[in-house]
Amino acid sequence: MQTSMIGICIMTIFLLLIALAIFILQINNLKNEKRYGLRICYILLFSSTILLPFVLIFDKSRILSGLLINIYACAIFAIIYSQNIEQRTLNTIKTLHGLQINQIRCISDQIKLQARQSLFMPIKFYEPNKADNPNIDFFVELTNNIINTKEYYYEGDNAVNASMCLQAASEKLNSTITVHMLLRVYEIKKFKNITSEDRKNVKDLFATLVVLDKLNTTGKFKFVLYKRFSKSSHYANLTDEHLLFSPFGTDEMGGGYPLTYLYSHEDKHKSFYSQFRKSIKERMEDKNTQQCKNGEFFKFFDIEKYASSSYFGDSLINGNRKESLDSSKIQEYFQPIIEERERRYQEHFGRIQKQTSNE
Repeated sequence: MQTSMIGICIMTIFLLLIALAIFILQINNLKNEKRYGLRICYILLFSSTILLPFVLIFDKSRILSGLLINIYACAIFAIIYSQNIEQRTLNTIKTLHGLQINQIRCISDQIKLQARQSLFMPIKFYEPNKADNPNIDFFVELTNNIINTKEYYYEGDNAVNASMCLQAASEKLNSTITVHMLLRVYEIKKFKNITSEDRKNVKDLFATLVVLDKLNTTGKFKFVLYKRFSKSSHYANLTDEHLLFSPFGTDEMGGGYPLTYLYSHEDKHKSFYSQFRKSIKERMEDKNTQQCKNGEFFKFFDIEKYASSSYFGDSLINGNRKESLDSSKIQEYFQPIIEERERRYQEHFGRIQKQTSNE
């Protein structure tokens, strides 16, 4: 009998320790006001543990003690199962939360990417054109931009189209604008190595300079010319509000302007317009970049060296290669080239004049 009592006490203490251990592990969950089921399980657990030794002593049939042991076991199972389900639920919630966070981050990154891309997206584009058939819509866009700007930046080779836009804009300007032009200096070759394309490029450059020289006398422009000793990778026309950007490699027509993208001014410093404006100003203002502000365009581009190397033939120098070339002689020589340009742009000028009359 004494041995039996000791066994019952040991078993009761063991079961009570198990209940206490589970209780300690679950005490935080019990603080939740809505954990009624878990609380009932603990009431049954401790109740069955406390009643069990008394039942074992007095219940000879062991029916009631078996029932209490089953209640004890079921309570432990319910508590452990509840903990397991809760942990799985928490893990699932954490996983879903992590997925949601990642999804939100992905969406946020996409929005940021689209926002950045929008700063580099053109608002319009103009199809490539042939040199003898310049794009009239592009011409009108650039001319209107020049009319409504305080500073105009050009970067390219010989500014054939830009010079005609400046000429069309001159009739509508109410105030003086500053024109910065980065033009190409062509290599001066020996006579036997000069190709017809070399002559055409050089003549186009100096014909443009003749147009600029005439416009310089109107007092409506302040010209600053810059030299570049290599072929440009693009044409660029930058005004206060817009950038017309024409990358080489998009010319499907051959000659003239390639595909041109129109970008608008953005206040944000990371926009393509703002980045390009900063870049072109830095290149033109570089101390190593040669510039001309005094209007001596022909001298600045060394026209006499080209003349003495037979780029223009003897009609310009009249056989005397050492003779100094004055402005009137140069203008007279290039006038036919300029008149041919004006014929090509006759419809374009008419569009600007019609636009003026409508206003």
